[in-house]
Amino acid sequence: MIILVLNSGSSSIKYKLFNQDLKLIAKGNIERIGEKNSPYPNHTVALKRVEDRLVEDNIIKDFSQLTTIAHRVVHGGLIFTESTIITEQVIKQIRDMIPLAPLHNPANLEGIIAMQSIAPQTKQIAFFDTAFHQTMPKLSYSYAIPTELNIRRYGFHGISHQYLLKESAKLLDKPISDCNIITLHLGNGASATAIKNGKSFKTSMGFTPLEGLVMGTRSGDIDAGIIFYLAQQKNMSIKEINSLLNRQSGLQGLCGTNDMRDIIKQIKAGETKSKFAFELFCNRIKEYIGAYIALIGKIDAIVFSGGVGANSFEVRAEICQDMEHLGLTIDLYKNRGNSIEISQDNSTIKLFALETNEELEMAREAKKINKS
Repeated sequence: MIILVLNSGSSSIKYKLFNQDLKLIAKGNIERIGEKNSPYPNHTVALKRVEDRLVEDNIIKDFSQLTTIAHRVVHGGLIFTESTIITEQVIKQIRDMIPLAPLHNPANLEGIIAMQSIAPQTKQIAFFDTAFHQTMPKLSYSYAIPTELNIRRYGFHGISHQYLLKESAKLLDKPISDCNIITLHLGNGASATAIKNGKSFKTSMGFTPLEGLVMGTRSGDIDAGIIFYLAQQKNMSIKEINSLLNRQSGLQGLCGTNDMRDIIKQIKAGETKSKFAFELFCNRIKEYIGAYIALIGKIDAIVFSGGVGANSFEVRAEICQDMEHLGLTIDLYKNRGNSIEISQDNSTIKLFALETNEELEMAREAKKINKS
């Protein structure tokens, strides 16, 4: 059994190859797809190059050796509540959801269609970032706007939150169905999820990935009236506002960089803008933790992950500061050493710092589907 996991973006493809024991045997990426003077005019050519690399490295003879191809798809809407074997009907349904994810679903589809032409006999499975959150109750996914508009919270980063739940259950030595945890996927994109009895109960991203936490270039939560103000008083177009909130805001808009490592260096150099951006980023996460504890009740653990969450001890320390009254006490020594468990022994809420692994989660599920 050989499983190829693909994450197809608009101009890049990331891939990992797993054997039957779910051991990683190859990984890589192709960039600049479709760009001027690029050797990869489209996803088909790029994926053929992936095949050539794997053949040159004597890992496979060709793509016909693959048992399964697992594709990450950002938006599955209400249709897809779990991973799904790809058929022409599934492709149509993913295409129908492009208005919900215009930047992501088209690129995800490019990868699927390209692999159908290159390896037509190989089983392909779609894994949806929204699927994990389809267990949210109506109170959690609803907005206070007319219901006939059919606008609701979907949530994203679901593959990551699902992986973190499973790993946390092992650390807690509890069945997944007994776990009440808060998972924090903190990277350039960032989201928090309240997991109750092993299921997504509430998550910070909403109808789009713009809602919620302060992110690298996204604003996160703002007063919706700001959009009207920008249009009416600043004469900005919808396209300009979209770009402002998605690509020019967040940490980037506050201090000129979206890289937390650079921000921490600038803080040490006395940069006040960077210090404020850091504090606002952490404060928003703290607000969500408090809200989610109120919703779930007693929780077992808080899990930090993503490029920032798993690696920045400064961010974790700032978020956990003065939270002892909630039963949450960080061990600063363990935290600075990037241990997996970073809470003190007397903390009633465990604190974990874990690297996420969405590709492994997809490979695990693909193996189960192959067996079933």
